[in-house]
Amino acid sequence: MHPVLSHRNYLNQRNQHLTMASEETSEPLFSRWRRAVIRQWKRRKMTAALQALDDWTLDDIGLRRSDIKRVVDAFDDRELGMQPLASNDVHTIAEQAAMQRAC
Repeated sequence: MHPVLSHRNYLNQRNQHLTMASEETSEPLFSRWRRAVIRQWKRRKMTAALQALDDWTLDDIGLRRSDIKRVVDAFDDRELGMQPLASNDVHTIAEQAAMQRAC
């Protein structure tokens, strides 16, 4: 029998569930709605950023294009707030061809 490894920390989720239940009852409805809207916006933004990557980069990360939505839906608020470390410089086709020839 082999153990199944997952990226989720189930012990942390159990404790987080208890604290979230007490927070939800004391938090006003508008604040919960606003936080849910922001979370969905971040999910769409993260999904679009991952969909924009090429297949080789996704393979380096360990993702398949069909898994992007499932993985992003599993992210918590901290993970949804991640920013890319690489710059957003877009290379022209000529620059990309020159870099490929140089390699």
